[in-house]
Amino acid sequence: MTTFFFCRDNYGGMTEIKEYELCDSPKECMFFDTVHPSEKGYKLIAELMWSGTSNVIGPYNLKKLFEHW
Repeated sequence: MTTFFFCRDNYGGMTEIKEYELCDSPKECMFFDTVHPSEKGYKLIAELMWSGTSNVIGPYNLKKLFEHW
């Protein structure tokens, strides 16, 4: 399975192009455009915040923080 990074081709409205086409597999993209994460992108961010390792999110992830309370 190929993972795509951006789903749109006009870079989030940063160009004069107002029309755009979505990619064939938007659920596999990390970003809708250069600024906005896709559903997959937000899910990855949420998972990392909840249970990511200390080199990604620290000193505690949210799961460990709530376990301390």
